[in-house]
Amino acid sequence: MNMDPSDNSSEADASGCNLVLVCGLGSLGQYCAAALKAFGVSVSAIDLTEPSLWEIPELPRILEQLIIADCRLASVLERAGIHRCRAVLLVTGNERVNLESAFAARALNPRARLVVHSSKQNLNSLLNQQLGNFVAYEGTEVAAPAFAAAALGGDVIGWFKVDDQPFRVVKRAIAQGDVWCNRRGVEELNNSFRRVLAHLTPGDSTLTPHLAAWDPGKPIQAGDTVFALEASDWRALPVEMLPSPNQPESTPGGSPPWLWRWIRNRIGQFWKTGGPRRVILVAGLFAAALLAIGTVLFRFALPDYAPWEGFYATVILLLGGFGDVFGGLESGSPFPWWLRLFSLLLTLTGIALCGLLYGLITEHLLSMQFQFLQRRPPVPRQNHIVIVGQGGMGRRVAGILHQLHWPLVVITNQGAAPNISPHIPVVQGKIADALNEAHLSTAKSVVTVTRDDLDNLEAALMAKQVNPRANLVIRTFDPGMDAHIAKLFPATQVLCTNALAAEVFAGAAFGEHILGLFRMGESTVLVTEYFIEAGDTLCGRLLVEIACGYGVTPLIHRPREHTAPTLFPANELRLDAGDQLVVLATINSLQRIERGEVRAPDCQVLVEKVLNADVMFAGGNLIAQIVGCELSVARQVMERLPTRIPCLLYRHQAHHLIRQLNRARIYSRLVAPAST
Repeated sequence: MNMDPSDNSSEADASGCNLVLVCGLGSLGQYCAAALKAFGVSVSAIDLTEPSLWEIPELPRILEQLIIADCRLASVLERAGIHRCRAVLLVTGNERVNLESAFAARALNPRARLVVHSSKQNLNSLLNQQLGNFVAYEGTEVAAPAFAAAALGGDVIGWFKVDDQPFRVVKRAIAQGDVWCNRRGVEELNNSFRRVLAHLTPGDSTLTPHLAAWDPGKPIQAGDTVFALEASDWRALPVEMLPSPNQPESTPGGSPPWLWRWIRNRIGQFWKTGGPRRVILVAGLFAAALLAIGTVLFRFALPDYAPWEGFYATVILLLGGFGDVFGGLESGSPFPWWLRLFSLLLTLTGIALCGLLYGLITEHLLSMQFQFLQRRPPVPRQNHIVIVGQGGMGRRVAGILHQLHWPLVVITNQGAAPNISPHIPVVQGKIADALNEAHLSTAKSVVTVTRDDLDNLEAALMAKQVNPRANLVIRTFDPGMDAHIAKLFPATQVLCTNALAAEVFAGAAFGEHILGLFRMGESTVLVTEYFIEAGDTLCGRLLVEIACGYGVTPLIHRPREHTAPTLFPANELRLDAGDQLVVLATINSLQRIERGEVRAPDCQVLVEKVLNADVMFAGGNLIAQIVGCELSVARQVMERLPTRIPCLLYRHQAHHLIRQLNRARIYSRLVAPAST
């Protein structure tokens, strides 16, 4: 419904700054508005023209107001209620309009969160410094990792980085004999580099958007499916530079042993991969050795001459100047015959070394001058990924897969784009012909990411005819088409760029920094960074309360003291104002955090007995630390065994407490909450 209410002060106060303004109602803008409405906020919109096609039919009814005007004008922004907006999303199809509107919005509302659709990274960084509370994303950039992960197929369903630390999300179907099979509990898979995200048994139909809904005590059996997040080694220094925990940091009177190991490893790596630099280094060392030997021999044969005369003579000989040194000598020369013979050999060796050096320099200059003539590598023969389309999405997907060292080929009906790496093979021509040249019959996956829905579908269907076993990933711009294609081709992954990107823009509207995303089942999981502030819904809570209460998976915690970040922080950690926390969360979890709707704990632990009285003190400390209760309460529990811990716990929290108490020889178990 189109409304245009007056913007008076009483309405602004009543609204509580709970309005979000969306400028631009193209495909991306419509999905952003729908995602924002799910957060429970009021949404208004501005566009130059009313959309001819509502991709979300109910959107006109849920908008607080729709203004048909230019969003760059201050008067239009004031009509839309800019003064009571908590966030403004600038997602028109014109980046210049978005940035101009950002300046106008900031001038009218210094506190509103500005979320801009823009691909100019350097300009965006500068505007963030000048405007403040500003963030910019580009739709294809944030959605590309989801397409790349879908192309990988198999176990890997997601890949992203946080501070140069790579993570991958795996989907593992458990078979008989698998190392994960027959575990007593799912929680046993959690370790220093892995966290379980979901566990499905054969009877489960769909994934829940709550990332902590899996039962930690449920056994893993053949036929189950486990979704897990894995990280590589979390080190700030190269592994070779880190001392062994069982080895002293340094030797008396010498350098640390790990330093020598690191130096040896670096030299070995250089020797294996040095290429021309290795040749230059060896030639330089050989020339230096000849220079030293020649200087000594001249000094030995001609003791009456100054030492530097022998040094200069050796340099001249290495540069091919045998005649300059010995050309004018008479028969009574003081130079012995063996020195003349050595000088001749020195000259021949110097000429060879100079020729080698000139050749390397010439080769380097020619390679720089004619780099544009560099030939691309041949098309992989098998188990490769075929990417159809070299637009913004195609280039980004190809870049991610190339970074992961996966064989691929790009198909385009235009000239090869200069910003596609020369190390990626490209096939040009009509798609039907190019698919044959791309060895489609032996390809692992086919990703169609052109700017036209029908072209993507056509290319995917042709690929399916040639290689029915290939993993198909289709880009669409209409989620309605997604549903139809998914029904006809269940094994095909159909992704809508705007629908994926809209969840990032919507999450960013509430002050969070979205670092990446991936698809898990039917849900989009966002990699979200929170800056904890006093009074917000996360401040003062235990990490387990945040994980289980809101359904997120904590990844990295950075304390406010700016100490080293912690990968997969402990459940008993309590967040303080100034901390930073990176989590995995669905859009549903972000909505719950925004509204403060925390799921209540529903488990209780019965502490039965202790093996000996010496562990009473340690048991009280464990209960106080993991449960988060007062130490006096924990002490009372240990003094009145058997007794229930009076606090209700989350299932993950209860299992963790029981496991830690059992290690301390304190027997406890999970029980149903006592009725009140």
